[in-house]
Amino acid sequence: MEKEQEHSPLDQTTTPPSTSKPSKPSPPRPRPTSYLSTTDHTIRHLHRLLSRTAGADTVLLTTHYTLLTLLSSLSLWTRRQARQTALALARTTAPLLLPGETVIAAISLPATSTRTAARLRALTDLISDVRAFMRLWGLLGILAWAGRAWRHPDADRVVRAIVYAQVLANVLFQALENGAYLAGHGVLGWSGERRRTVAKWSARFWAVSVGLELGRLWRVRRVGVAGGEDGKGGGEKQRDMGKMERDWWRQVVVNVAYLPLTVHWSLPEGAGAGAGLMSEFWVGVLGCVPGWIGVRQLWKETAEMEDDGDDAQPA
Repeated sequence: MEKEQEHSPLDQTTTPPSTSKPSKPSPPRPRPTSYLSTTDHTIRHLHRLLSRTAGADTVLLTTHYTLLTLLSSLSLWTRRQARQTALALARTTAPLLLPGETVIAAISLPATSTRTAARLRALTDLISDVRAFMRLWGLLGILAWAGRAWRHPDADRVVRAIVYAQVLANVLFQALENGAYLAGHGVLGWSGERRRTVAKWSARFWAVSVGLELGRLWRVRRVGVAGGEDGKGGGEKQRDMGKMERDWWRQVVVNVAYLPLTVHWSLPEGAGAGAGLMSEFWVGVLGCVPGWIGVRQLWKETAEMEDDGDDAQPA
C-alpha cells in the first residue's frame, strides 16, 4: 500500500489579498492623425475667412493695429531704458565732477530693439497701403448700398434721412481717399499740400459718417427694431430679437471706438499716428477694438460654411 504523500504547509504558497487600490487607466494619448485633422480644419477655416474681401480686410486691420500697439509699447520701453541709463550715469558721475563741469554722453539704443521697431514700422505701413489699395473699388459697394437704400427705404423717416446722409458722406469720403492715395503714389499730379488737405477732408467725412451711424443706432433703439411680427413662433422670435440686440451693441462698440480715431485723423495736427488728439498707443488700442470684434464675428460666420469646390492652386 502506497503511503500517502504528506504536504507541509510550507509547500503551499498563498498570496495575501491585495489592499492597494486599482490604478486608474491612463487617458488615451491623442493620435498624430487628430492633430493633423485639427490643423487641416483650422487651415480650411482660415481659407474661407480670408477668401472673403471683408474677411481679408478685417484680418489686415486687426494685424495693423495690433502691431501698432506693440510698436508703440516697444518704443516706450526703449525710451524708458535709455532714461534709466542716463539717470544711472548722472548719479555715478555727479560726485566726481568739479563745480561747473558738465558731462555729455551719447546713449545708444539697443540695436535689437531698433531693428525690430524698424521692421514693425515697415510692416504696418505696408498693411496700411494694401488696405487703402483694396478700398479703391469700395466706391462701387457704397453706390450699391445707395441703390438698396433707395429701393427699400426704412419705414422711419428719421432713420431714412440718416441713411441718405450716410451714403453721401461715404461717397465723399471714399472718393477723396482714393484721390489722396493715388496722388501719394504719383498717379495724380497733386502737390503734397493738396494731397494732405484732401486726406484730411476724407477723414472728416468719415467722422461724419460714424457720427451719423451712432445717431441711427440711437434712433433704432428708441423706436424699436422693425420686424418680428411675421408669424414666427415665440421661441424663434426671441432668438431673432436676441441676435438683433447683440448686433446692435456690437455696432455701437465698433463706432464708439472709431469716432475718436476719425476725429484724430481729421485734425490738422493728426498727420502722424503720434500727433493730434491721441498718442500712437491709443490709436492702436482703439483700432484693435473693431478689428478683433470683426474677426470674432466673421470667424463665427465662416465656421459652418462649406469649402469651395475649387481649391486655390499655385500659379
